[in-house]
Amino acid sequence: MVNSYRLKTVIDLRTKSEVLNRKNISRNQEKGPSCGEKRWNTVKVNLIGRKFEMNLVQQLRWWQALWFFVLMLLQRRMTAIRIIGRNVMSPKGLVGLNKDSLQFCQYGILQALEVYLDPQAYPVLVHCTQGKDRSGLIIMLILFVLRIPLKFVKADYVLSNQGLDRVRASMIKEVLEIGIILKHRRK
Repeated sequence: MVNSYRLKTVIDLRTKSEVLNRKNISRNQEKGPSCGEKRWNTVKVNLIGRKFEMNLVQQLRWWQALWFFVLMLLQRRMTAIRIIGRNVMSPKGLVGLNKDSLQFCQYGILQALEVYLDPQAYPVLVHCTQGKDRSGLIIMLILFVLRIPLKFVKADYVLSNQGLDRVRASMIKEVLEIGIILKHRRK
């Protein structure tokens, strides 16, 4: 992909936890084949900031929030995240979470969009773990700024499903691990 598109910039929207979960990726991934020279610039953007996280926690009932913090203190992060996934994220769905992102992740969104202001940054690739929520939101915003009609923005988003077919099973597993219940699952 780097050679085909001659990427100059990669916007990485993954959280620290998501990066750690991908330990099997080569440590020299960003280096050239032999000389150790960087092949592209990686811009790490913390899209899911503290405001967004606190918004989710505040939507828990008091006993759920208490249990969440106890689990975090006990370093049971994934179990704690499942409480939010099951009780807040699942009921909201992707649309609700994107609305929350627009409200509570403005600084991270701005950081990602500012990359596109630099003509020297192109071509740019933006990615997160799943490729449908955070990176999908950033791409939609770019298309809206470019005044692309909504029907084409929707078509582009749906088209991205094809690229996920080979990793769909692992994506579903990851989503289920954080407590999100999939209501509308493709077979």
